[in-house]
Amino acid sequence: MKAGVTEGGFVARHSSDEFVAIVQDTEIAERIDFAVARLCSEIEQAVSVNDASLAVRVSVGVAVFPDDGESMSELIRVADQRMYANKSERKSGGASFLERLM
Repeated sequence: MKAGVTEGGFVARHSSDEFVAIVQDTEIAERIDFAVARLCSEIEQAVSVNDASLAVRVSVGVAVFPDDGESMSELIRVADQRMYANKSERKSGGASFLERLM
């Protein structure tokens, strides 16, 4: 995940299988689709275990300061809600987060 985050950003574990990527970029709102696509491509790599190839999937939720919240807890809450909506849509065959952005 660190490879998918631009310089000046960081990645931290939020809970058991959830991570938070914080990108400090004043122009990120215009390039959020690029940032998310880059992060997903870094994560969604096939993993080989013994003789099996396993697919890795990621669901993404995005929150932008200050539009979506002014505190870290508000931003995480919004991103978390969007991540669960993204996960639900992907399972039901709906448009992915990136498809909705484009």
